[in-house]
Amino acid sequence: MINGSPGAGKTSVSRALASRFPFGFHLEVDRLRSSVVGGLALPFDWNDETDRQFALAHRAAAEGAKVYHEAGFEVVLDHCANPLRMQRDLDPWLQGLPQRRILLLHSTEVALSRNAERTTKSFDPAILEEIIRGCSKAFGDQAREVGGWEIFDNSIETVDETVNRILAPQRDF
Repeated sequence: MINGSPGAGKTSVSRALASRFPFGFHLEVDRLRSSVVGGLALPFDWNDETDRQFALAHRAAAEGAKVYHEAGFEVVLDHCANPLRMQRDLDPWLQGLPQRRILLLHSTEVALSRNAERTTKSFDPAILEEIIRGCSKAFGDQAREVGGWEIFDNSIETVDETVNRILAPQRDF
């Protein structure tokens, strides 16, 4: 599971990470959400329907992860959501699956710069600037509170450098 604020590099890192496995599957929660073609509730104006649609996307992502995992794929789930919410929405559906939770945490300035350079969004990415300003610190604080998240500062790394660090043998210090 790769998490982080907009501009953290989640999608780039997730795709690159999944490509390192003989059978790798990149599951992007935003793509699931954008498949709602009538009545999509956007996170810019959060309400009960937004909450419901995020919960549905999390469940669909978890179910998809199970299907691909059972078929022998390494699944990399990519999403931007606060760690508390991800734990609440995903944990019940991911029970029994091996998991690693990675939070890409970086400076707000780096995220804003990356966001300004985006060309892949169907909307003006400037709309994400306030979300970016609020997410980085909040996500880091929540990940530490919830526990179980590995925090990677990828502010000055290339995508390949971040993936190499993720794949490096873990050590207990």
